[in-house]
Amino acid sequence: MVVKFYGYRRCKTCRDVESLFKSSKMGYEFIDLLKTPPGFEILQKAFEKYGAAGLVRQRRSQIEYDRLGLRGFLNKLISEPTRLKRPIVVSGDEVYVGKDALKLLEKGVKRVVQR
Repeated sequence: MVVKFYGYRRCKTCRDVESLFKSSKMGYEFIDLLKTPPGFEILQKAFEKYGAAGLVRQRRSQIEYDRLGLRGFLNKLISEPTRLKRPIVVSGDEVYVGKDALKLLEKGVKRVVQR
């Protein structure tokens, strides 16, 4: 299974994740978050796991979510991907955002190396 991660090359956490992928035997696909933002379903899973504040880099996220509702809030993030926390890593049905993605991949790399 190929893991997808949506990132931004200038983001330190994104660079750390890519470095882990390169040093492991795990397959991955880097997707530029600004050119191809994650779709609605991916963001919905991330929202269910992290909430509005865990998905967006700005503090006003909960107010905006309350005003727009879930569909409006996620569609706004798709149209403004620079506001998303990054990276967003998709592994099967699981979605990990920000530093959680780094922790997940560190565990995965250790598992691959131990085999």
